[in-house]
Amino acid sequence: MSFESYSIQTCIYFTIQVLENIQKFPLFITNKLHTSLVSFTIKLSSQACFDKYKENQMGKFEQEAKDLLQAIGGKENVTAVTHCATRMRFVLGDEKKANVKVIESIPAVKGTFTNSGQFQVIIGNVVPIFYNDFTAVSGIEGVSKEAAKSAAKSNQNVLQRIMTTLAEIFTPIIPALIVGGLILGFRNVLEGVHWEWLGQKIVDGVAQVTQDGQPIYNTITDVSPFWSGVNHFLWLPGEAIFQFLPVGITWSVSRKMGTSQILGIVLGICLVSPQLLNAYLVASTSTEEIAANWVWNFGYFTVNRIGYQAQVIPALLAGLSLSYLEIFWRKHIPEVISMIFVPFLSLIPALILAHTVLGPIGWTIGQGLSAANGMALSAKIYNNDFRVYTILGDGELQEGQVWEAAMTAAHYKLDNLVAIVDYNNLQIDGKVSDVMDVAPVGEKFKAFKWNVIEIDGHNYEEIINALDTARTVKGQPTVIVANTVKGKGVSFMENNAGFHGAAPNDEEYKKAMEELS
Repeated sequence: MSFESYSIQTCIYFTIQVLENIQKFPLFITNKLHTSLVSFTIKLSSQACFDKYKENQMGKFEQEAKDLLQAIGGKENVTAVTHCATRMRFVLGDEKKANVKVIESIPAVKGTFTNSGQFQVIIGNVVPIFYNDFTAVSGIEGVSKEAAKSAAKSNQNVLQRIMTTLAEIFTPIIPALIVGGLILGFRNVLEGVHWEWLGQKIVDGVAQVTQDGQPIYNTITDVSPFWSGVNHFLWLPGEAIFQFLPVGITWSVSRKMGTSQILGIVLGICLVSPQLLNAYLVASTSTEEIAANWVWNFGYFTVNRIGYQAQVIPALLAGLSLSYLEIFWRKHIPEVISMIFVPFLSLIPALILAHTVLGPIGWTIGQGLSAANGMALSAKIYNNDFRVYTILGDGELQEGQVWEAAMTAAHYKLDNLVAIVDYNNLQIDGKVSDVMDVAPVGEKFKAFKWNVIEIDGHNYEEIINALDTARTVKGQPTVIVANTVKGKGVSFMENNAGFHGAAPNDEEYKKAMEELS
């Protein structure tokens, strides 16, 4: 096949691929063949090839680039510009000057959206060529992605900046969380799903049944030594990912803040050290035992030696305290001695704060369901007939501990436990769906083997009926998902996150009572 029969794009692509593979794998190519390939590559890489490519591509989107420049408000409205794999990314002085309808009518444009303070124009795979034409016609020099992100922060409000920072902290550890979730899901299939086709479970010659007389069937691990071994082995990475999650969080915080990452790792280890009482064992350990065996005794006071395995908020707060302390000391300690004193004066105070203030604060968030579990389990153990009720906010469901507690309640079949979720889609930072969406709440609890009842939280009859129905459920806890409106009945309070934990003033109180009367 002649050289001319190839498209110029194919020519360039093939040339690059050959060169890269010769560079990567020279030992696997004979000398003769190696020489031939190099000669062929040189031929393909001739000046004529590149001149033709340049001729075909340069200026291809010149007119569309001019149209885009005008539609986004001109050169003076562009603070920074860069591109990713498919999109042009603009930081605009005034986004209102961007005419979205005109922009989206440009043939090369596939769509637009705004994210993290950046006005993004979808071009597709040819965006590098479009970008070159745009910078040529506009005279605007592009910047790095990081520089664009930094410039974009000026277009963000406080909440958006906080969310962007949190996203940048947690993004690097998402792959580990995905792997951990897949492992736990697979292990649940192996050891938690009872298959009828595997036969009824037999223990000491006795066929196992549920409380209502239904047969209990075998799981895969019950009948297969191989899969039982696989299940046991997979607990190693599964446990590592979640038990030592604080290490990843404190490292990522240090990475984001531009401080010493190794100090972040050390701080994380100090939150999950074997010297501490494992967080998973706290609920089953009496306060007397904790006071006797799991404290640091300083004579005048004691500090609990409790770990923070799988705890997000304590690790996040501790990591931020470490980074801000390091930034502070860098500014105030002479560089000649900073290598010695900055790490010490940053790590030790951060560690003290983590175990005395920040960690306990994190522990208190999302613990209502865990405490209710303990009460309900105690009633089961001592044959008490009382029932336990706990109320959760939908924002609270963003806490990992809530779902650990939900799993625990289902495992112990706490049918004397009722959780009520106030589902109004608002938390202190705004809409729950914007901060960290928890929907669908009912389906998630069903997946955790809870009985789910969804009601109108403002309808007293539905509330009473739901509570009565919960009493009849056996073998599993019940969650009542109460769909509500925050500030219901008061016009200026309805769906207003500003009244989260805030009391009305005298004038607002008077107006509210008038509307409610």
